[in-house]
Amino acid sequence: MKERLETSIGVFKLAWGERFELGSDSPAETTLTLAPESGQADRSRRTWFSSAGGIEAFLVRAGVPTDEARSLSSDLWEQRWLAEEDHRRRREEFREFRRVQDELNEQWRGMDGLSIFRLVRQWIAFVAVVEVGYDDTWEDYTNELMLREYIAELCRQLPGNRVAADLAESVAPWDERFRAATTEEPKPFGLTGDWGEEAWWAYRRPRLWAYDPD
Repeated sequence: MKERLETSIGVFKLAWGERFELGSDSPAETTLTLAPESGQADRSRRTWFSSAGGIEAFLVRAGVPTDEARSLSSDLWEQRWLAEEDHRRRREEFREFRRVQDELNEQWRGMDGLSIFRLVRQWIAFVAVVEVGYDDTWEDYTNELMLREYIAELCRQLPGNRVAADLAESVAPWDERFRAATTEEPKPFGLTGDWGEEAWWAYRRPRLWAYDPD
């Protein structure tokens, strides 16, 4: 959540924000920023408050009129409450993501428990290898594709979950690069499990492949 408010005197910009890192259920940044407009002395500050009164006192010390500071502090406190509600929902979604990973442990040994960051990085690394020229065997290639199936399975089992949505969004541009670096085949490489023909990644062959599976 990010918001920009300005006092009526037009001197300060107020911003209340909460930012999350990919795959984390904790905010990397939760701040109130009071920054002067250009041309003013640098009085920017970032801090955390435990009450609306604390925000009001901070604004008054910064030179904002008392009545205006009271009104702004009330608005900002409401934004903080909404941000904390959003944080709680995200924690619940993260726990749900981990629960699904635990359920998939037996079927997906070697990938269970990987963070979103690690899953994305492994897919990026594989796509990068395919782009420059894949030189391992058919069996190795099939095993590598299981990573993309695992990602798809996590997302399928967590519709509406923002953690899973972050994962899908992060791999999407690399999916496009994988398609560009491969050609479509009539038969899949390996098993497609419950996905069948929806497992588009299994029907892709590297354009540059030192090993000929045929």
